[in-house]
Amino acid sequence: MMIKKLLIGTLLISAALAAFQAHSRSSSSTLQGDTILYLTKSRCPYCVHTSPIIKQMKAKFGNRIKFVTLSNQEAEYSHYEFQTYPMVLYFRGGQEVHRHGSMDKRLTAQMMEKNIRNIYQV
Repeated sequence: MMIKKLLIGTLLISAALAAFQAHSRSSSSTLQGDTILYLTKSRCPYCVHTSPIIKQMKAKFGNRIKFVTLSNQEAEYSHYEFQTYPMVLYFRGGQEVHRHGSMDKRLTAQMMEKNIRNIYQV
């Protein structure tokens, strides 16, 4: 009985590890090319105010830059090492080149507009 439980536990761990590795590979491929990653939380009042800015930027620049939003997915973006929400990260060729976070929606819009033009030359 004990061996059967150990075998089942090992199979479950193996399956979970394989699923995590597949998810990690697909997540990193999402950030290839020119990508803006927006990290947000549903209960963050600043994120609620910033999200419309992200939508506006996507409408304006989405034909040239990929926009990815991750909400409440702590494990997926914990390796980005940041302390505040919301956070905007800029990627070129899969590499992070800049980031900023702001609790002021007007400042976020200004910073995004400036960074998009400087980083992606659009």
